[in-house]
Amino acid sequence: MARPEPFLPRQAHARPLATFASAFLLGLIAGKARPAPILACAGALGGAALLCALLRKNRRAFAVCLLLAGFAAGLCRMTLALDAIPTVETQYSVAMTGRVVSEPFQNPDTGRLISQFQLETLNGEASDLRLRLYLRDEAPVPEDAVCYGQRLALTGHIWQADAVTNPYEFDFGDYLTRQGLSAYATARLSDVTPLETRRDLRSLLIDTRKGIARRIDALFPENAPLVRALVLGDRSLLDEEFRESLNRTGTAHLISISGLHVTVLAALLAFALGRFLPRRWANLFAVLLLIPYGALIGFNAPFARALIMFALVCLAPTTGHPSDSVTRLAAAMLGYLLVKPLAIGDAGFALSFTASAGLLLLSPPLARLVGIEGLQHRRYLGPPRRRLARQAVYYFASLLCASLAAQLATLPTVVAWFGVQSVISLPFNLVCVPLCMLGYILSVVALLVSCVSMPLAALVARLPDGLFALLAAATRLSFRLPVSGVRFGRYPWPLVALHWALVIAASDLTLIRPRLRRWMPLALVLVAGLSALVAFVRAYPFSVMFMDAGQADCAIVRTKGHTYLFDAGDTYTPAADYLNATALGVDAVFLSHPHQDHAGGLADLLTSFRPGRIYVPAGWFEPENISPAVTEAIDLAKEMGVEIVELAAGDALELPGGATVEVFSPDGIALPGEVNDMSMLALLTCEGQKVLFTGDLSAGGEPEVIPDADVLKVAHHGSAKATSERFLAACTPELAVISVGENNFGHPAEETLQKLDAVGAKTLLTRDCGAITLTWHGGWQIDTYLEAGHDVE
Repeated sequence: MARPEPFLPRQAHARPLATFASAFLLGLIAGKARPAPILACAGALGGAALLCALLRKNRRAFAVCLLLAGFAAGLCRMTLALDAIPTVETQYSVAMTGRVVSEPFQNPDTGRLISQFQLETLNGEASDLRLRLYLRDEAPVPEDAVCYGQRLALTGHIWQADAVTNPYEFDFGDYLTRQGLSAYATARLSDVTPLETRRDLRSLLIDTRKGIARRIDALFPENAPLVRALVLGDRSLLDEEFRESLNRTGTAHLISISGLHVTVLAALLAFALGRFLPRRWANLFAVLLLIPYGALIGFNAPFARALIMFALVCLAPTTGHPSDSVTRLAAAMLGYLLVKPLAIGDAGFALSFTASAGLLLLSPPLARLVGIEGLQHRRYLGPPRRRLARQAVYYFASLLCASLAAQLATLPTVVAWFGVQSVISLPFNLVCVPLCMLGYILSVVALLVSCVSMPLAALVARLPDGLFALLAAATRLSFRLPVSGVRFGRYPWPLVALHWALVIAASDLTLIRPRLRRWMPLALVLVAGLSALVAFVRAYPFSVMFMDAGQADCAIVRTKGHTYLFDAGDTYTPAADYLNATALGVDAVFLSHPHQDHAGGLADLLTSFRPGRIYVPAGWFEPENISPAVTEAIDLAKEMGVEIVELAAGDALELPGGATVEVFSPDGIALPGEVNDMSMLALLTCEGQKVLFTGDLSAGGEPEVIPDADVLKVAHHGSAKATSERFLAACTPELAVISVGENNFGHPAEETLQKLDAVGAKTLLTRDCGAITLTWHGGWQIDTYLEAGHDVE
């Protein structure tokens, strides 16, 4: 019996395009992480191509050379893409002229008008920079203040995106790079002088979008934001609660123009045209009609993928070179990445292509696993009702397998971007996908009918409007469910590689024995469990991370797999991104006092986690004029059923994970005159080490009894009015951490730094170090995000 050929040589010979595209993707990823010189890439590419031509008869050599050529091509393409974006330093009060090259939109939270701005001159000199432009005013800037194609002269500031200073923090600079932008600029609307406006094809597309949006508003008054998202890909009007409910139910893909929408629309167009034209011509015209629709919505990754794959299916009979689904998917990915190589960092691209790969590779094995593979072509005898029931069973079983295949394949991607995998997505998708697709089709029909008669179109729109109302009601129910998602922890790259190796091994691409292969999809769940185990192990040692929250406080304590948050930072908290990537849950949150820079980030945290308890100082609810962000966050916690416990001096807590917390202030009897002086003075003890959290406690509010501590979180960002000499003499810290950002208050004060130095404390500032992580290994190991770590005995 002949020995089977190894997997890679066999696939390289049977599917060379898919092999090349896979290596090309890896080359792009490597090039993004560490850009390679163009000449070296070109040399490697040329040598690989030459070897590939010479050694084609040797399948193993051909596979190696094909992989090398694809990888080198990816490196070269990414290097060219990054080099094409010029860099610029931060500059203040500069004169700029240029043109608006994207449709402006208003940020509903800030009222600023945002657009992309292509510079022509900068301080009188020619410039080719492309910037993200923010226009501000005392009142919200209207969307028609400027328009696409308009030339502007303005005076403003150019800002280079801030460097990332915390692990897993959102990288705004990388986001700008993916958009092809060098930096961002801000200007007052009063400092902008509109010049002439140039109209082109894109102006026509934008006007068409606006016209369709107005018709949607008229036809669907209750669900216009949802219909806009489905038809135009415009999600700007969807409220945050509805978006979060879609994320929790795993149905967020329904509000983007995904491959499913394009496939349905393409099939309907081909079917309708097929009534009048031969099948070949009907398919061709369906593709041609979808191209202007893609231009209208911006050719996002899911749309481009579905259109290219559909076009390849339609062209196969004409060219006489049919391809399998894997090759079509690879061709779509390669074509899209050749044009937009920086899209590898975009969630839409990653989710679209990994979900499609899961559908192609895992749906057949899952169908065999549940025993429905042979039902599609089996002839059923008997009454029509029984045949219809069997067909319904097959349909829902197939939809279940497809949904499960997509979710298993996208699991590492979903966890990386959202931190949680919905456990109710399967039943929700079984219900919501048919509702959404039927509503989408009827919405398009209503819009087409509106070109002839608005009253008739309004009548047609009633049914999809009702379906969308049902969809919205079903997804909003997720907010009242106690458990809607499970956390695994972000996959380390070896587990990502293992995950995709199992996906391929479970597919029909391999020659593994069918009895063994049919159970391999279940092994993907074990890999997810392994990622959760890795997250638990990483959280086992006692550690304290003081995050760089700017001019705010936020610290994460981890011990024996348990996680605690001491202060939540401002309204945006870096703790949310970090915990989404690394934590399986949050046991408790300690809030020092009700100021926004210490408790404002609680709402951001609650969108991802439901902590066991929230501890606040006694008298928390007494002060007036508390920030609305803090009040709303506490109200949200109450709605979620989170217990809020007030603590006062003398209270002590035994926390899971071997830690204890003792409270030394406030006294709980009299409310201090200053809110800062009601700060909770909390001593955390674990592994024999003591860490003292102080909030914004002033020197005048310090209690009589001050505990000794090994690590001190310096009060009030190092203010001169806090941290007295008496306090430090009693505390005698070995390490002192000051959470501080750029400010106009003079924090940290020089006298505070001198007092810390006088007691022999090693002082670290988050402003200089980024996130500061202290890990106990018989001595404090200090790791700073912006500097090399070192040990302190």
